[in-house]
Amino acid sequence: MKTPAHKTAGFFLESVQRSTANGITLATHCRLVAAGFLVVAALELLAHWLLTRPQFRFALWFYSLHGYGHGGGVGMLSDLLIPAPLLGWWNGWVSRTSSSRRALAFAVLLGVGTVLLFPLYAAILGPGDATWWWPESGPRMVMAMAANSVWASGVALITTAIYHRSIQTRL
Repeated sequence: MKTPAHKTAGFFLESVQRSTANGITLATHCRLVAAGFLVVAALELLAHWLLTRPQFRFALWFYSLHGYGHGGGVGMLSDLLIPAPLLGWWNGWVSRTSSSRRALAFAVLLGVGTVLLFPLYAAILGPGDATWWWPESGPRMVMAMAANSVWASGVALITTAIYHRSIQTRL
């Protein structure tokens, strides 16, 4: 006679086997999404490093332009509008056979991770006109990071939903 603990363990093992048969494992998903994040982060850090070179003075000027009416600028838009959709697409493609909950959870994490790169961008560019967008105080920094995390996560969620198979069928 099986006890409730055996039934629970059996159910867990069956669900793991089902998820492996129907899609990739959680560990594989983590590795693939982390690899994509590291590639995009490395490219973004390289781009910011190149902005500090004298050959890219015009690009740095363009990056540091102030936005009109919304307070943001070209730099902030490129720091969010390039990596967040790329990572959302990658996550949607990697998780196309996984559960939609897992795909959406990873999309939120990728959006937050994108914003957590901002301090590295500010450190690479150094103080000056190019980092006018970086808040100097602790509370303002936390609020800016939280607001940008919501924005980046939203972009990553949308692009994940576009490329994820099971979410597409529900839209």
